[in-house]
Amino acid sequence: MDYVIQNREPKDALRYFEELSAIPRGSRNEKAAAEYLMAFAKEHGLWCHMDELYNVYIKKPGTPGCENLPPVLMQGHTDIVCEKNQDTVHDFEKDGLKLYVEGNMLKAKGTTLGADDAVAVTYMMSFLARNDFPHPPLECVFTTQEEIGLNGAYIIDPDLIKARRMLNIDSGPEGVLVVGAAGGQNIVITKEVTREPVQGITLGLHIRGLFGGHSGRMIDKERGNANKLMARLLHYGAKVADLRLVSISGGDKANAIPRECDAVIALPAGQKDALVKVLREQEAMIQDELAFSDAGFVLNLEENAPATMGMITKECGDQLVQMMFLAPCGVVAKSMALKDLTVCSLNMGVSRTSEEAVVITYSVRSSQDSLLELTRERLICLADTFGAKADPKDAYPSWKYKPDSPLRHFCEKVYKEHTGEDLKVEAVHGGLECGVFLSKMPDMDIVALGVNNYNAHTPQETMDLDSYGRVYTYIEALLRKMAEGE
Repeated sequence: MDYVIQNREPKDALRYFEELSAIPRGSRNEKAAAEYLMAFAKEHGLWCHMDELYNVYIKKPGTPGCENLPPVLMQGHTDIVCEKNQDTVHDFEKDGLKLYVEGNMLKAKGTTLGADDAVAVTYMMSFLARNDFPHPPLECVFTTQEEIGLNGAYIIDPDLIKARRMLNIDSGPEGVLVVGAAGGQNIVITKEVTREPVQGITLGLHIRGLFGGHSGRMIDKERGNANKLMARLLHYGAKVADLRLVSISGGDKANAIPRECDAVIALPAGQKDALVKVLREQEAMIQDELAFSDAGFVLNLEENAPATMGMITKECGDQLVQMMFLAPCGVVAKSMALKDLTVCSLNMGVSRTSEEAVVITYSVRSSQDSLLELTRERLICLADTFGAKADPKDAYPSWKYKPDSPLRHFCEKVYKEHTGEDLKVEAVHGGLECGVFLSKMPDMDIVALGVNNYNAHTPQETMDLDSYGRVYTYIEALLRKMAEGE
């Protein structure tokens, strides 16, 4: 590792952060991380269990005098979103993250940092390892495949969990207690294509420089979506040139706003100048539109771009471009009653081209079931209109606000005592596993919290190390108060 933790607190938790970051743990690749946790539990003489999806359960008795107190469940996920810059050489299946510190911020070189949700994992490990402060019985659950549909949470065995109060450590920022979250679903749109031999010249369109971001937390920031912007460029380009789409590929994860998109088109050589003129005009307009929210947008053009497939036939390609151009994306509805909270949104997260089809994957989020259904129906209708098929997948439940939560009131009280400040209580638009846990254990009292972690799901992800330390001491204060029977 490229950073030093000796002068940072809490040292043991940051040591675990360093060790965990050396283990590849993208979604569906969590086995090694799970084995690391199992070895940790056995080393400390703790009860542990690993299931078929590599969810890990670890339990620790309460300290002397606290053994019979109500247990508390702490929970987070081991998997991370694997995003990297185009020029970064990194194999997420094999390589650990290259961490470094800049000021008080922890970062990774050219990739996501994975603080979402290494914060939870390393906090729980530290509390499980410590024997120097009083606490109630601890039940820690480390879930998997959270980033691709909360899959690990869905197979959690509630019979292994006795606690009925739960701290989810997968939210934030510091000083905010989350008490509700959106549900959602992925929608996969498949447009089958027919092809013919490439004629004329080829041109590559490469969108770069966008910030991207978490498709729940950042969807209201008006950041550019590379897939949608590419559809816009192709739509306007088709007005002045007989362009034929060969391929389009943008984004890596449905739940991340895509930062980059690549397309290859074919067109008659004599129409190139008119097309380039229109594309540069659109580039300037987009740069002006995104000047305050996403100022890095740039369109790179590549002459004689390699075409590994034939060009899509005109009617089929036109339908695809029109569908993507008209497709909704971004905020659908907001709530004025809940501090302008985004209620419903959708993100055109991924586009991929094969010889037979173009596949577009959406992440739809909503805290209101009717709006989720309405948005899903719009996408199904849109796909049908343009000869495509929409396939809803991976639905997950919302976490509804509980008006009278003893755990919420307790957390507010301890935060005031611990910091002298009021704890903000909010619902969020990002999807959390809390709704799944609540569906399995309806009497569970749940809150979520976290640290100051910025630009999650992008290579610009950073974590505030000072915030990491402060939130750790706050959770320790909660556990100490619970040990007093509160």
